[in-house]
Amino acid sequence: MKKMNKILALLTAGALLFGCMFSLAGCTGGNTPEKQGNQEKSEDQEKSEDQEKSEDQEDSEDQNDQEDSDDSEDSTDSNVYTITINEMEHGSVTASKTSNISEGETITLTVTADSGYKLDTLSVKKGSVDVSVSDNTFTMPAANVTVSATFKSTILEGFVKVNGATVSNAVSGSNIFTGETSYTIPTMYVCNHEVTQKEYETYCYYSSNKSKEKPSEESGLGDDFPAYYVSWNDAIVYCNLRSVAENLTPVYSIWNKTDVSKWENTKRYGNGYEGKYAGNIYEAKSYDGWQQVTADPNANGYRLPTNAEWEYIARGGNDGILKEQTKYSGSDKYKDVAWCMGTTYPDEYRTHEVKTKAPNTLGIYDMSGNVSEWCFDYQLEEKYGTIITNSFRKTRGGNWFWDESFCTLNYYKEGAVQTAHSDTIGFRVVRNAE
Repeated sequence: MKKMNKILALLTAGALLFGCMFSLAGCTGGNTPEKQGNQEKSEDQEKSEDQEKSEDQEDSEDQNDQEDSDDSEDSTDSNVYTITINEMEHGSVTASKTSNISEGETITLTVTADSGYKLDTLSVKKGSVDVSVSDNTFTMPAANVTVSATFKSTILEGFVKVNGATVSNAVSGSNIFTGETSYTIPTMYVCNHEVTQKEYETYCYYSSNKSKEKPSEESGLGDDFPAYYVSWNDAIVYCNLRSVAENLTPVYSIWNKTDVSKWENTKRYGNGYEGKYAGNIYEAKSYDGWQQVTADPNANGYRLPTNAEWEYIARGGNDGILKEQTKYSGSDKYKDVAWCMGTTYPDEYRTHEVKTKAPNTLGIYDMSGNVSEWCFDYQLEEKYGTIITNSFRKTRGGNWFWDESFCTLNYYKEGAVQTAHSDTIGFRVVRNAE
């Protein structure tokens, strides 16, 4: 009996131990089939939720990006336009506005040319179509546009480059190049003809108060005839006006002013005179500045040649003066190169169109005839004498009215008061070479 009780006790203890182990497995998440199914279901659900969350997040980011894009598009007005300015040589162009321009806005272009150049063409294009430009302004079209410009040299056709030199040797018959004084002649651009009536009238009027003292058929009239009845003062005014018009630095000053409109008695009022100027017609006085006209040697504008420069040019000077010289500028025969009494009287006793006789060796015309030419210098009484008066200026070269003996290169004695008007006196211009 005791033995039976002992066996029963052992069986009971084993049953209890097995139950405990089964219970412990359940408590610690043991993978029963049901439990495992539930766990797999839970993991799939979590993955699905994570995926949905990720997709929702991506959708949200895409939506934000779209909103940002919409905001960006909204912030750029499709009705504003730009101006592109092309690169250019010898000058520049700027616009009053180059971006965020609305259709119909007025745009102003500012053109700046380099020294020695001036504007040639200015264009605004919408694609390949020209946009109308007036006085450097245009109306913005409903499109982007491009601005272009070209500039051209102000070394105009009709000028000859003459290389300068220091002339120390004597030239036979010359009253300038005597060998006693050295003259340094700069390199210049020299007009190959006397200033014509068309060229003069572009900037100036004929200043004489006498109605007959302006070009006429009697003394020669036409665009290509030389300007005459032009005083020394008129020639100075012309030089500065033309320099300014061609974007060059004016040479001449009165009381430190190069603006001729500020000079005494240069403006005349009335029909035909608008926008034009001429020199003072009254005798030069110390108080009006016309006796004190000064020349800037470094300016690149137009000017009158000096007496020595004029003779250097007339003698064909280029890197110096040739030893062998002709009697007239370009020939020993006046009929080849000079309009003077011997070639004009009696049937054509007047001026003639420029460049209708042969030139000298430099290709420069009419230095021995047609009209005598103003030089910048004061007139001297004799070779080393005193100034005759403060208002007498040198003239050189023969003219249509004179005998051929006064048209030679060695003839030197002429001059005139700087306010003089004559149908035998004109001028030509030169420029310092840059």
